[in-house]
Amino acid sequence: MAKSPAEMLAVMLGNLEARTGKPLAEWIAIVEAEGPATRAERQKWLKQAYGLGQNTAMLILGKMDGTADAYEDAAGLLDGQYAGPKAALRPLYETLAAMGQALGEDVTLKPCRTYVTLSRRSQFAVIQATTQTRIDLGVSLRGIECDLTPAKNLGGGDAITHRIPIAAAADITPAVRKWLAKAYALNAKSAGSRSK
Repeated sequence: MAKSPAEMLAVMLGNLEARTGKPLAEWIAIVEAEGPATRAERQKWLKQAYGLGQNTAMLILGKMDGTADAYEDAAGLLDGQYAGPKAALRPLYETLAAMGQALGEDVTLKPCRTYVTLSRRSQFAVIQATTQTRIDLGVSLRGIECDLTPAKNLGGGDAITHRIPIAAAADITPAVRKWLAKAYALNAKSAGSRSK
């Protein structure tokens, strides 16, 4: 069964020293002493200089600035995304989230302020209430030729390459399921090549 964001955060923190050789406090000291000034630069630096994976780098930086602690209020973040004029989109979100979780027991949903990340070892899709009448399902299909719309600034990073607009239940077609499953499968291949 998939873990909640708070449970995943606890697991990642518990495994940090075993996976990287250093506890959180030591990573924070390294970043503060040697790292670049901005969060984006620090994230890139941790990955390049120390070979850390995306999620590990984000965890360290998130604990430094408090953003990782927001995952402990996942329900509140999700409710905020689908409040007011976007409330009618919540059933579409629920359907897409269930589709993502049905792909495997290793799928986690991580609500952020404006979107929800679907991850295995790293992000393979996002669900974002982009407008009051449309959700975008963003998928990571790097290197795959397809006729989907390219994604720009969807889900807070560059991992998501394409988006699928969903305005009604009828838009959640077998093709949507196929692309989501493809992104999930590709994530397993790319995750296997990471060491940390």
